[in-house]
Amino acid sequence: MHALIAESFDYLQAQQDSFMATYRIGEHKRWDWYQETGQLIFSNDGKPAVECAVDFVGTFSSHSDTWMWAWANESFLELVKARSRAVRELGESLDFLKLACATWSADPVDGWEMTAVMARQLGAIGSYRAPSERGFLYMVVREARWVS
Repeated sequence: MHALIAESFDYLQAQQDSFMATYRIGEHKRWDWYQETGQLIFSNDGKPAVECAVDFVGTFSSHSDTWMWAWANESFLELVKARSRAVRELGESLDFLKLACATWSADPVDGWEMTAVMARQLGAIGSYRAPSERGFLYMVVREARWVS
């Protein structure tokens, strides 16, 4: 399973470098995500700059030190969590419990590892981690475009 994670990390790193540079992700003043549309929007001074189509991977809770897959999270809409089931199926086929179990003891690095596996599985072009008061939400980016 270490090879799967290592290969997935290599895949995501290459994609992420291109995504960050192409869309200047670190330079925008604000970001917002919307479950209802499955979008992550980067904006400046109230004007959208980059629009991304995203899938939620899962969440890391800093209160309980646990990971929860998006497919298991009842507060997420089907639109943003449906594709995470592909990773669950992969985990079941490989007998890799971290991919197949809904929740488990984790740290933020585990979140990035699971994000990398899902990114590679779905052919994502990048990823994003959004902080919350209880931890982090991890997502993969399927496509992105500049908003003119």
